[in-house]
Amino acid sequence: MLADEAGESDVPAAVTVEGDLGPASPFLPLIQAKWPQARVVEGAGLLRVDGLALALTDGRTATERSLALGEPVVLFDLALDYAGCARIAIAAAAQSSPQHLAKAIGLFSALGKKVSLLVDAPGLAVMRTVAMLVNEAADAVHQGIASAEDVDAAMQKGVNYPVGPMAWGRRVGFERVAQVLNHLAQAYREDRYRTSPWLRREVQAARPLVATR
Repeated sequence: MLADEAGESDVPAAVTVEGDLGPASPFLPLIQAKWPQARVVEGAGLLRVDGLALALTDGRTATERSLALGEPVVLFDLALDYAGCARIAIAAAAQSSPQHLAKAIGLFSALGKKVSLLVDAPGLAVMRTVAMLVNEAADAVHQGIASAEDVDAAMQKGVNYPVGPMAWGRRVGFERVAQVLNHLAQAYREDRYRTSPWLRREVQAARPLVATR
């Protein structure tokens, strides 16, 4: 998956935040500082600018998300620290025009980020990698090879990861990780995206009980 320096930018006049941005929530204070009149409304965790929806990748392509939403979409990739990172990677749906892409680039540029344009692939680069790492770590815990704490310590101290995979999973949200893996499995039909039983159990345990009488 190759990344190119993004092209022309066009800073949006207004931004609307729809719902909880999840791991990308650190963007909210940056957006409100740049656009004091930014609207925050209920929704599915999207940013909207001038007829364009921007969203954190969920394992589907931007083109697939665009078809599902019925509007142009630009996806952005996972980052360790959205507030402090210097660069954001994005991918545009086939339905997005150059003007839509310029708006997305303009938004992130206005927040002080450089922008790289990725090929529109399922899960993009970082989210796909992190989801697979979390899944492998969850399998190790499931099989009794190590505890979650030991897995994180081994990867941080032995491989110099900035965050252990299980801590990454908690930060992103295990349900979101499972969703990404499920979409990757649908896209690629490969067993390596099979969701770990430990991860599935954690997701199920976190959901509230609902009476079905």
